[in-house]
Amino acid sequence: MAALHESLQLDNELTSEKAAERIEYLNNELKKAEINYLHSDADELRSHVKESVKKLVKDSYLFPHQVKDAITAYLKVMAGDKSGRIV
Repeated sequence: MAALHESLQLDNELTSEKAAERIEYLNNELKKAEINYLHSDADELRSHVKESVKKLVKDSYLFPHQVKDAITAYLKVMAGDKSGRIV
């Protein structure tokens, strides 16, 4: 670890906790950047939403029946069906 510390020329000792915190911070920043990108490009956002819905539908067999019903009602409302009722 000392060799790594020297090669990185860090002011403070590098610990696994500090490294984990930094990795978490960088992952959060990447997520924020991706969200900002999606919000800035309507076509990319639409594509992302479609892919997310496809994945949700593909994995729906994993969800309990009540969760499936709630998801279906939500998607119907979002698609313009004001009743949100499951037929």
